[in-house]
Amino acid sequence: MRSFVAVVFVALAVLAPSLASADVPARDAEVARLLEAKDTLRWTQVWAGQRYGHAETLVRAPFETVKKDLADHGSLHRLHGRFASARVVAKAPDHTDVYLSLASTDPRKPTWEVLRFGSPRAPSPGYAVVEARATAGQVRHGHLVLSARRVDDRHTLVKVDVLLVPNVAPAPAVLDEDLRAFASDLAGGLRWKAQGTSEPVTSLAPAARVSMR
Repeated sequence: MRSFVAVVFVALAVLAPSLASADVPARDAEVARLLEAKDTLRWTQVWAGQRYGHAETLVRAPFETVKKDLADHGSLHRLHGRFASARVVAKAPDHTDVYLSLASTDPRKPTWEVLRFGSPRAPSPGYAVVEARATAGQVRHGHLVLSARRVDDRHTLVKVDVLLVPNVAPAPAVLDEDLRAFASDLAGGLRWKAQGTSEPVTSLAPAARVSMR
């Protein structure tokens, strides 16, 4: 009987790493999708009848680090090549106004906007959402939503949803692709800032997988 028990324990010890490796994809469909893609994913999604650019990426950094970066509004221009500069122009207890100068191919026609960021929200433990709307500038519609979700102690899922429609908007198909690219670049910038590299996360360490319950 003792020898049988010993064999069982040995078998479980051998199988444990492979079971842990399969744990995350089985339990978290969003993480599994990103690991399979081995990069940032992007698409167009519809909110309240408007077409937003959507992107999501997996960041090798703790949730608290990413959460702090979401609220670092004055550093937006370092995260995205579309922003030539960014500066905080007003602060209140419940919001922050950020002036953004957008890169333009014609220096005689600078493009700008003011985004009003609300205070970070926590819909549930391990989640953070930062939302901004345009209050002034050369945009017809402006809405940005940044969200982060804790995956485990070392990884965070980041999502970006953006609607920035200039006063003179391009064709719908062109605008869709532009918004998808915008969201993807901003998600990549957040990943770069949090983990110190722009490379996507292609796998989770076994210890991180086991920690997901």
